[in-house]
Amino acid sequence: MADLAANMYDQVAPETNFKALVDLGGINSITDANNGILASVEEATKRARFIEWFYDKTLLDTIRQGSENNVFLKYCTAREVPKGNSKLLLRRWGGLTEHTVPLAEGQIPKSDRVSSESFTGTFCQYGRYMEFSDRVEFNLIDDIIARYTIEMGTLAVRSAERLCRQEMMFFSGETYANNEASIKHLTLGDKVGINDYRLQALKFRRLQVNPINGCYTIICSPEHIYDLVSDPLVLKYMEVTNTATPFVTGKPMELFGLKFEETMMDDYAYGYTEISNPGEYLETVSGADAYALRLMAVTNGEITPITGKTLPSGTELYLNYIDDGTMRVVHNDAGSYLKDGSYIPDLVRWDTTSILSNITGTLVAEPDTEVAGKLYITYKDTDGVIQNLTGALTTTGDTDLASQAWTQLPVHRSFMFGKDHMIKTGISGQSGAKFFVKEAGSAGVLDPINQRQSIGYKINTLGFTCVRPEALVQFIFVPEQAYATAVLVADDYDKHYDDDNVLNNLTGKDKTVYTYVKTAVR
Repeated sequence: MADLAANMYDQVAPETNFKALVDLGGINSITDANNGILASVEEATKRARFIEWFYDKTLLDTIRQGSENNVFLKYCTAREVPKGNSKLLLRRWGGLTEHTVPLAEGQIPKSDRVSSESFTGTFCQYGRYMEFSDRVEFNLIDDIIARYTIEMGTLAVRSAERLCRQEMMFFSGETYANNEASIKHLTLGDKVGINDYRLQALKFRRLQVNPINGCYTIICSPEHIYDLVSDPLVLKYMEVTNTATPFVTGKPMELFGLKFEETMMDDYAYGYTEISNPGEYLETVSGADAYALRLMAVTNGEITPITGKTLPSGTELYLNYIDDGTMRVVHNDAGSYLKDGSYIPDLVRWDTTSILSNITGTLVAEPDTEVAGKLYITYKDTDGVIQNLTGALTTTGDTDLASQAWTQLPVHRSFMFGKDHMIKTGISGQSGAKFFVKEAGSAGVLDPINQRQSIGYKINTLGFTCVRPEALVQFIFVPEQAYATAVLVADDYDKHYDDDNVLNNLTGKDKTVYTYVKTAVR
C-alpha cells in the first residue's frame, strides 16, 4: 500500500493541496456541476482525470499522527464506575510511622488512629460527526463515507489521548527551565537535561512515589530528545560503556532509572498550529488574572529599529503582550473551523496582526506592574544576554519589527511521573467509542426528501483524574530546534490549504482539473 501511495503521488503535481470535505454550511457535497460532466466524450475524459486526482486526494490527505504517538493512555490505570453512579470515589488509607520510645511500666499506651484521604473523579461525554449530502454516493467516485468512518475511529483514540494530556497539564506541578517562574522570560535554548530529571527522581523517592516497571517515565517531544542525545551525561555514558546506541537510535537509553517516551501528540502535532497557543500565559493586572502572549522572531536581515541600535541578521527578538480583552477571541462560529475542516468549539485565536500593529512611537521596558494592552520587546545580544529594546522608533522601525516572521514562543512540555499518577474512568460498559452511520432519510421529517446522511462517534463516559499530584511533574522549556521545526510545520501545513498558491503553479488542463476537484470535495 505504501508503494501504491508513492506511485500515485508521483502522478500529482507537488503543489497540489488537499481539502477536507467541508463547505461553509458544514454539509459535504458533490456539486451539480460535477454530477453532470459526463455529457460528452470530452467531459468523460475530464471525469477520468478527475477520478484519478480524487483517488490521490483520498489516499494522501490523511496527514495525521501515527499510533506510535499514543503514549499517554497506556500509563493510566483504568477504573470503571458501576452503572447508576455519577462519580468515581477513591480512598487511600494512610500508613503508620514508627517510633523508638519504650513502653512505660504499668501504663497502657495510646491507641493509633486511622487516617485516609479521598479522591473524586468525574467524566463527560465526547463525540464528533460529519454530514454529507445525498450527492455523495458510494458508487460515484469512492467509498467516501467508509473512508471517513475509518478516520473517525482514529480520531476517537487521538481525542482520548489529547484529553489525557490536557488533564496531566492541569494536575501536574510546573517546573520551568533555568528556574524561571513562567513562560514570560523563556527564550530559545532554555532547556532541561538529564540532571533535572535525576533531581526530580530523587524527590519522587523521598515522596514515596514508586517507579513503573523500575523506571520513572518521561513523555516528551522529538525536539527534546534531539537535545537529550547530546546531553553531557549521555555522552559520558557512551564514553564509559563504549556504546553508540543513542547515535544509532536518536534516543537516549534508560539510565539513572529514567525512561523516555517520544510523542508528537503535543502543541505541534501536524495541523495543530491553528488550535494550540504555546506562547500563552497568565499575568496579574490590577489584582486579577489577565491573558498574555509571548512571541518570538529571528531577524531575516540587518535592521535598525531604534536610533543607534542596529540588530544583525539572525538576532532573536521576543515580544510580550498583555491582553486587554480584544486580541484573544474565543470562537464558536465560522472561526471555529480549521483549514482541514475540523470544527473546534471554544477555539481560542490571538490576533497577532493587530498586536504587531501596536509597535509604534517609543518602546519601553516591561514594568514590574503590568498594564493591559501594552507590548514590550527584548532581544538576545551577541553574547546571548537578553536586553530591552527601548527608545523612539526610527522612521522604518515599526515596519522593520512588524514585518519579521513572528510566531508564538515554541514552548515544549515534558511529563515525568511514577505509579498512580493518573486514572482513566467511566461508567462500566460505556467508556468505549460507539460509531453511528445515518443513511439519507433516517432523520424522518428533519430530512423530508432524503438529502442528508452522516457518520460519527460518541464516547458516553470518559474522564481522567490524578490520584497522587506529587507523582506527576510537568517541565516547561524551549528546545534548541523548537523554532525551526515549528515554523517549518506551520508553513507546510498552510501550503496544503492555500488555493492561490496551488493555482498559481498550475496551467492549462491541470488548472481546469484542479478547479473541478476543489469544487467537488467542498
